[in-house]
Amino acid sequence: MNIEYICFGSLNGYAIAAKNYILALKNHNLRIQTLDSQHRIDVAGDNLSLFRKFAKKEEDPEAIQIYHCIPPMQRRRRKNKTTIGVATFETYDPPRHWVKILNQNDAVIVPSTFCQEIFKNAGVTRPIYLIPHCLDLSKYNSNIAPKQTNSKFRFLFIGAWRKRKGYEELLKAWCSMFSNNEHVELVIKTDKPNKAERTVRKLTNNILIEHRKINENNMTGFIKSFDCLVLPTKGEGFGLPALQAMALGLPVIVTDYSGCTDFANNDTAFLLKPERIIIKEDMDRIPQFMNRRWAEISVEELGGVMLYVYEHPDEVKKKVRNAEHFVREGFGLDLVGERFSRLFSQLE
Repeated sequence: MNIEYICFGSLNGYAIAAKNYILALKNHNLRIQTLDSQHRIDVAGDNLSLFRKFAKKEEDPEAIQIYHCIPPMQRRRRKNKTTIGVATFETYDPPRHWVKILNQNDAVIVPSTFCQEIFKNAGVTRPIYLIPHCLDLSKYNSNIAPKQTNSKFRFLFIGAWRKRKGYEELLKAWCSMFSNNEHVELVIKTDKPNKAERTVRKLTNNILIEHRKINENNMTGFIKSFDCLVLPTKGEGFGLPALQAMALGLPVIVTDYSGCTDFANNDTAFLLKPERIIIKEDMDRIPQFMNRRWAEISVEELGGVMLYVYEHPDEVKKKVRNAEHFVREGFGLDLVGERFSRLFSQLE
């Protein structure tokens, strides 16, 4: 069976999730078609030659096409006889025109139980298959060495510089709890480091902005250089950075809402309980996010949970062990590859 995988080749969230799916599918007769300008493929190390090989494969009009992009982009692509759309949304009520487009496929893949629920409730009538985002666990595991060591306790935030990611609450919580603590540090890795730098410097000097571009080969060692990942998100379709950190043996602080809840629970993570769920007229000026429901996180709770993680290393170790085991049991390439194979067999 031939597969054509249509996705981004860059380093955005969609692209990273797609590349892991592609690795899970590598034993199939696979062709990649990238959506980026100049059809770039940003893959580091051993996988680069593999991905280039997939990109050079001849087109097959009989291949099953998988569209790993937002539905409006799926609509603009050439369609083969059998198509599968990947659907991810960060909160309830995905746009109606997305649902219409997804229903033109033969099947829909979602990465989380949350996405499965919201797309079904929104009117997707095609078969919906839950295939979680995954990791190469030979590279994401607790044996990975840190890129650098530091005597301070270091929190890490990874995410786009958008309000949805909760950076405003994080900065407020940090300033109220740790601004005068020279033994603790917060590092922010974001897509807009200069903008983040300007925002942060108005508040404090003990938050660092990571300006370097870090490729996939170095990302595991970079994350492992920290003591805790903190993601006070207002909504996620999945939440891949949290899964990465868990696999590497880092404690994770994350919101108990949306797609993260498939792997972040009381046994595996330090959860931020939403103070309330509110409808926001605007969220990051993104059209599909207008008038949607988002989790509101208490600044006080966030600061308190961060302090608890800092002060309770024994509790941290217990959750870290649980989390790594949980990730290894359900989010590896082989297990996800098996789910794809079952999906393909049902489409034959």
